[in-house]
Amino acid sequence: MPMWHSDVSTSSEKFVIRPNRSTTGKGIALLLLGVGTITIGVAVRFWLIGAWMVMPFAILEMLALGYAFVAVERKTRFCETIELDEETVSVVQKNWNATK
Repeated sequence: MPMWHSDVSTSSEKFVIRPNRSTTGKGIALLLLGVGTITIGVAVRFWLIGAWMVMPFAILEMLALGYAFVAVERKTRFCETIELDEETVSVVQKNWNATK
């Protein structure tokens, strides 16, 4: 987990902890578009030679992959801030949930 450290003053410390995120939302969309293009292209080829049942499963596969990417992206929005003072320790958890 990457940590960001900021020395606000000599008597207090602040740490921001968030999960690793290897790509951005745009990168996830481009990856999904690329994989979807290849998958649907192969499914169309099978459909044209008579194996039409490949297409519904390809579409289901892309929907499941898209849902998985969205679920992982939502989990990476979590952030935890730890602030150390001379007398207190405070921990604040933030979850930027898109559904709330």
